[in-house]
Amino acid sequence: MRASLGLGGAVVTTAADAARAISDTLATVKAKYLQWLGLPGEGDRASVRREIEGLVARIDAMARSASFNGVNLLVIPDVPAPPPAQPPDFASLIGSSAGSGSQTFTVDAGPVAAPVVLDLDLLPPNDVVEIWQGPVRVAATGRPPASGGAPVDPGLPVNGLQTLVFDYDPGNGTTLELRFNPDGGGSGWVILDLRLDLPGAPPGPPPEPPRFEIMRHPSGASIGVAYRDMTAAGLGLDALGFDDPAAGLAQIDVAVRRAADDAGHFGEGVRKVEAAKAAERAFADGLREGLGALVDADLGAEAARLASLQVRAELSIQSLGIANAMPSALLALFRR
Repeated sequence: MRASLGLGGAVVTTAADAARAISDTLATVKAKYLQWLGLPGEGDRASVRREIEGLVARIDAMARSASFNGVNLLVIPDVPAPPPAQPPDFASLIGSSAGSGSQTFTVDAGPVAAPVVLDLDLLPPNDVVEIWQGPVRVAATGRPPASGGAPVDPGLPVNGLQTLVFDYDPGNGTTLELRFNPDGGGSGWVILDLRLDLPGAPPGPPPEPPRFEIMRHPSGASIGVAYRDMTAAGLGLDALGFDDPAAGLAQIDVAVRRAADDAGHFGEGVRKVEAAKAAERAFADGLREGLGALVDADLGAEAARLASLQVRAELSIQSLGIANAMPSALLALFRR
């Protein structure tokens, strides 16, 4: 635990020191920007602007170099965004995917516009399958797909592996009906897959920033310190505006507040690690004292037991001597 707290503490301390330096540099950036606003000459303004851009570049470099043991808490690692979630109704329908004859399933396709794909295995002799969106038949077996969710003709009886596709638009309603053999008859069928074809759809929400975990107890308890992006881009300064001074100053103010919050975040992480180190030291000291007391107590008990055995042995020897001397004493009395 001590090694984990030592290495982890160094990582967090490095981040905290860099965050404070970045926060201090941002104060200089703001002062320089205000100076730039007050200068009348283009030459002087250009010179101060270059200083400001140099300070922003320094902030980015400080953030990217705040690494210890290969860990940099000021640069969020690349985490691939999870694919957008499929509608829950689709997954539940695939889970009960086999049937026969005439059935209708109703599902909610959700808010994302994307092609809907239905993969089927239709058993001989034949089946008819149609997808309806509200009052519109948007896909059917034996019919070519229509673009833009346009209506298609009634389905034809087919068998084997089949795929129905249509352009789903939630503006036309999110409820879909999957009608198997709507006019009766039919045989058996299996829904192999029902999905939104999402490569071109908007991505889902960004993942939560990762956390750096420092183990502080053998049970697995740990101290978690979240990464914070303090690069120029993370602070919103990679495209600092000079054409609109009010907007540029607002950018800097946001960066100053964010950096102060980040510095406080890492400072709190350092305090947690130091508290854990103090607790670990106290525990180790207490353990050593307890073991010392235990050893001392055992040695004392053994010493007392040995002394007792020695005394008992000496008393036994004296008793035997007294007993052996008694007959001689009696004979001496008779001689008198």
